[in-house]
Amino acid sequence: MYLLSQVQSSALDALLIGGHAVISYGVPRSTFDLDLLVRKEQRESWRTFMTSRGYTLFHESDPFQQWTPPTGEIAVDFMLVDEPTWDKMRASAQIVQLGSLPCLAVAPIHLVALKLHAMKFRPGSTADKDWRDIVELVRACNLDPASPELLAIVRRYANASTLTRYATHFHVQL
Repeated sequence: MYLLSQVQSSALDALLIGGHAVISYGVPRSTFDLDLLVRKEQRESWRTFMTSRGYTLFHESDPFQQWTPPTGEIAVDFMLVDEPTWDKMRASAQIVQLGSLPCLAVAPIHLVALKLHAMKFRPGSTADKDWRDIVELVRACNLDPASPELLAIVRRYANASTLTRYATHFHVQL
């Protein structure tokens, strides 16, 4: 991941999320882009960083940026968060291996929260992939599906159908 090594040598902060983070926690799956959690306050710095490397901004909203890569590179999506959210996720981030490159990824429990949040706003086949990621993260990372911390995350971020699915699959009371 050439771009990720460039990010690490820059003054910008990023945490691995999405499919590559799931893979780094031992869940086999495929992914076609690099998802990074970044600070909203660094939005313009990221824009400069990405365009200077030949990337083109494909889509932008308040919390997201999607970048089209130059030939031979990987597409990149940013989730932009405020300082309190960044601080919380950064404090529990873990060093993982992405290929031969060590990098910081959000903690598995926060990755579950991000997946639940995504399911709320992206129905269909993407939601099914996110659900499989959640189930496999719980298994691979030995998360207790009935722990108060994880149940609080599920209650906060899951929609009604996902709450039912979680309770049924993991045999827990919500």
